Amino acid sequence: MLKIFRISHTEFVRLSKERGCRIHGTHFALATFPLPVGTQGPKAACVVSKKVSLKAVTRNQIKRRCRECIRAHSSVLDTHRTYVFYAKKSSADTAFVDIRVDIDELIEKSNH
Repeated sequence: MLKIFRISHTEFVRLSKERGCRIHGTHFALATFPLPVGTQGPKAACVVSKKVSLKAVTRNQIKRRCRECIRAHSSVLDTHRTYVFYAKKSSADTAFVDIRVDIDELIEKSNH
């Protein structure tokens, strides 16, 4: 995922105060927010807390897998929205194929 499509820390703090549309999947939850006027999009982020895994290696692996799935769908994402993917505990032991299927379903639901 290109850096211009990532969410900065200040944007993330702003989004945490807003109420977006939440969609829950098997291994991830997706929150979508409208982009501020004049911002180039779409923007995306993947959040993996220590509740998912205490090991940083595992959390980083989940984030890399999530970002790869997002990158593959960058042409399908709505350019006027921000997407924040929250990993669930089950994502730590999940194969990449299952993560991809779950993220595919979440993106498809969010576009309708």
